[in-house]
Amino acid sequence: MIRIKKKHHIGLKLIAVGLILAGIIWLADMRVRPIIEQTAIYQSKILATRIINDAVYAQLDDVDFNYGSLVTVFYNSDNEITSIESNMLNINKLKAKINSSVNDELTDLDNHDLSISLGTISGLTSFYNQGPLIPVKVKPEGYVETVLISSFESAGINQTLHRILVQIKVDISAIIPGYTASGTIDTQFVIAETVIVGRVPEAYTHVISGNEDIIGDINDYGALYNNR
Repeated sequence: MIRIKKKHHIGLKLIAVGLILAGIIWLADMRVRPIIEQTAIYQSKILATRIINDAVYAQLDDVDFNYGSLVTVFYNSDNEITSIESNMLNINKLKAKINSSVNDELTDLDNHDLSISLGTISGLTSFYNQGPLIPVKVKPEGYVETVLISSFESAGINQTLHRILVQIKVDISAIIPGYTASGTIDTQFVIAETVIVGRVPEAYTHVISGNEDIIGDINDYGALYNNR
C-alpha cells in the first residue's frame, strides 16, 4: 500500500514537472516567436528585393529602348504637343520580359543561402549575430504581379515630369523549422521619363493592371517637351 502511494506521488510529481516545463517552453515560444518571424521575413525581403532588382535591371540593360520607343508624341503645326500615345507593342514586350525574368529568379530562391543566428532571435542586443545559424527557406507565394504606371508630376514652373514605371508586387514566405512568416514585397522602377515644358496639367498617376496594359489617358497638354 505504501509502495502504491509512493508511486502515485512520484507520478504526480512527474506530471507537475512536465506541466511546468511545458509552460516554460510555451512562454519562451510566445516571447521569441515574434522576434523569429519578424527577423526571418525581414531578411527574406532583403534577399528577394535584391533578386528582383537584379532581374529588372538586367532586362532594362538588355533591351534597346528609350522614352521615344515606348511613347509617341504628336505635335500641331506650331510644334506644340497635342497628344501622347503609348506604344503598346513595345510596352507589352518589355513588361513580359521583366515579368518572366523576375518569376524565374524568384523560383530559384531555394538555392540562395539564408540563415539567422540563434543570438539574434534571442532578442538580446549583446548576442546579436552570435551563436549557431538557423537556416531560413524563402519561397514566393503565387505569381509576380506586374503593373505599369504612367505618372505626371510638377517639375517646376510650366514643367511636368512624365515617368513610365513598372511596379512589382509579390508575396513571400520565410520558413524556419517550427515557424512560418509571410510578407509582401512592393517595389517600383522608373523605366523611362521625360520633361514636358509648357502648360502643366494637374499632377496625377494613372495605373492600369491586369490585361489592360494601356499607359494612355494622356491628352492634349499643348506643350513642348525635352527628352532626358
